[in-house]
Amino acid sequence: MPIEDWDRVLGVDLRGVFLCLRAELGHMVAAGHGRIVNMASNAGVKNAPAMAGYTAAKHGVVDLTKNAALQYARRNIRVNAVCPGTILTEGLAGYGPEQQAEWASLVPMGRIGTPAEVAGSVAYLLSDEAGFITGHSLLIDGGLMWD
Repeated sequence: MPIEDWDRVLGVDLRGVFLCLRAELGHMVAAGHGRIVNMASNAGVKNAPAMAGYTAAKHGVVDLTKNAALQYARRNIRVNAVCPGTILTEGLAGYGPEQQAEWASLVPMGRIGTPAEVAGSVAYLLSDEAGFITGHSLLIDGGLMWD
């Protein structure tokens, strides 16, 4: 992997999350409460072959989430992450139906997830119903990591 690609991936996927966290937490400490959900990936929980930079960055997001959650829990700030697997985003939609069917066949649920399913999980983690959850990285991958 060229060093420029490594720097770009870590700059966007890890440093970007750090900078957002830093800004968000400053406001939330002043307000006395807050809820954050970081975007990680199932590649942040298990290694993804041939994706060293992305995997390293997403593992970093998972660990950064845990660190912030522990550091700010007593300040009434919850920090969690979601870890989507194969989701039918614009990027994935650009692949043909044969490729999408192949990816879906790898998922125990037999399908690709939807952006609405990711959004619903984020909404739950931001809700009062998730009031005792912090430092968690929620897999949204149709069971892929557990097969």
